[in-house]
Amino acid sequence: MHAVDVPVLHLQASLKEARKQHDRAAELRAKAQMLNIWLDMTKTVCDIPLAVHYGAMTSDRGYRGALDKRLAATFGLIGSVAQLYSRFRKNA
Repeated sequence: MHAVDVPVLHLQASLKEARKQHDRAAELRAKAQMLNIWLDMTKTVCDIPLAVHYGAMTSDRGYRGALDKRLAATFGLIGSVAQLYSRFRKNA
């Protein structure tokens, strides 16, 4: 079992249990927590290629970056929107 999968598996188990007991509030909490985990994972996955890209850009070797400009912008936009929505949900 992977370390990343553990929180999701626990939440899936609690979601099943909430559905079995017809506890709507617990079901909504589990779904919200699962969404926050997936948003955080989306942000992390988008940041990895951007780190390589910006590292290549700032290496003083004259590289223009590892990614196409539009692809880097897309990764940045998706990651930023996921982070913004995740933080908004956690603080709301």
